[in-house]
Amino acid sequence: GQTMHQATSLNGAASSAEFDPFAGPSIEVVLTTTEPQREVWLADQMSCDASLAFNEVLQIDFSGSLDVAALSRAVDAVIARHDSLRATISSDGMDMLVAEASPGVMIITDAAGDERVLADACSHAVETSFDLLAGPLFKAQLVKIDASRHTLLLAAHHVVCDGWSIGVVLRDLAAIYSGIVEGRVPELPAADSFADHVESQAA
Repeated sequence: GQTMHQATSLNGAASSAEFDPFAGPSIEVVLTTTEPQREVWLADQMSCDASLAFNEVLQIDFSGSLDVAALSRAVDAVIARHDSLRATISSDGMDMLVAEASPGVMIITDAAGDERVLADACSHAVETSFDLLAGPLFKAQLVKIDASRHTLLLAAHHVVCDGWSIGVVLRDLAAIYSGIVEGRVPELPAADSFADHVESQAA
């Protein structure tokens, strides 16, 4: 069997990439950012340390057998389900650009029994800031320590995923993964669209 343990949330980040406006998935929708998001964006621009303070990194340890392909599909499904996890922020902080969902988001690293690989992955997540313009602002990395031990690192910027949202992501991830492994459709409430949230804020 397989058990899932949630570890303490860390303050950290995911790595950024060179920004190419013609690379990556197409933009699905452009939304106006909320006032709290603009405040986070402005503070993020102050310094690297300020940027890191807004990052959420969660470590989830798995013991026992793990269906890695199913977990990868579940991560993709969660990102497709929540539009904010596919978003980047415009250069002026006024818009959130939601990209179309694309598969294969989860990076898989084989530690070959060396737990230092996991420590390095955690350090990298914590010590590297997000690029709000280029994204992605949500990342997943699975570190395979050995056949019976795996650790999933989820990293997100606070501008698209706060503490409450991380809880929803974990709930959905567990339900979707179980559904894939067991060959059934998971029972989940309808996902809240960020577009609907923006409309309610403007009302």
